[in-house]
Amino acid sequence: MQIIELANEHLRVNLIEYGARVVAIHLRGKSVNQEHNTEESSNLVQGYQKLKDYLTDEASMGATVGPITNRISSSRITLDNKTYRLPNNKGENCLHSGGVGFDRRMWSLSQRGQDFATFSLPFDLSDIGLPGQLEACAKYFLSGSTLSVEYTISTSSLTYLNVTNHVYLNLSGENRSIDDHQFLLFADQVVLTDKDSIPTGKTIGVNNPLKYCLNSTRSFIDWLSENADSIYAGGIDHHFVAQAEGAKQWLKLAKVRSESSGIAVDIFSNAPGFQLYTANSLTGEFEPQSAFCIEAQSIPDAINHPEFKVELTPAGSSYSRSIAWNFSYTT
Repeated sequence: MQIIELANEHLRVNLIEYGARVVAIHLRGKSVNQEHNTEESSNLVQGYQKLKDYLTDEASMGATVGPITNRISSSRITLDNKTYRLPNNKGENCLHSGGVGFDRRMWSLSQRGQDFATFSLPFDLSDIGLPGQLEACAKYFLSGSTLSVEYTISTSSLTYLNVTNHVYLNLSGENRSIDDHQFLLFADQVVLTDKDSIPTGKTIGVNNPLKYCLNSTRSFIDWLSENADSIYAGGIDHHFVAQAEGAKQWLKLAKVRSESSGIAVDIFSNAPGFQLYTANSLTGEFEPQSAFCIEAQSIPDAINHPEFKVELTPAGSSYSRSIAWNFSYTT
């Protein structure tokens, strides 16, 4: 397993083939890390020190997640009036394709340049209980202080796809709480969940933009708790709706800034929404809530809820999703 480095004058990014993952992001600039007298930030990605540890990772750290991101209730979906059983790895439910999806595969590096890399992966859908074959492509590239990824997936059969990137960020560049991070979320609704974090089919409106901080904005957590059966203590693992399924407008989903480092990230995507996860379940060498993920995606488990619109990918066609992270520094 090799490190693939992308670099320009603003960013240095490390990728690996296993899971087509982002394992390091450094923001470059003369004033970005005065404390350590260097001209680039510490690693803004929460990840393992040893590459071999990614091979046993169960938290999808930095990974391309698919073919089906997030949770599927009872590990079942219906396509063309036929019900299929997915592998269950969260009780009776399926999380991130049951632990046998894109994040657990060795992708091939098919193209590489100084500021871009393209990974490819053939994927047999029977591995997750569905018919057909996929050809997946993930292209990472730099432009100024922006890291982008474009996912393109072709399918031989009608299927349900929901793909994202699961990079864990801590903008302080340290393995510590993100309680100094200020979140600004650009969404109109939040999806309510049951005790197993499965969507109930209901949403409630939220202020757009919505301000959130792990420590100070307890009123938001309290408000959610009154309307949902399950809230992770002191953190969030919920889906926010930014636009209608199928709209595919290029939108800013969130802005996050670390007060201690002055580093901020604006996250953009053509996805209909995002899951905000404040790393409540990290264990081992990582403290819980020492990172955050903003996972651009469609509403999880939407295929099992008639209240939600679902876009299936027909046989012989392609699915696409793009995500971008624009980093900046202010004093």
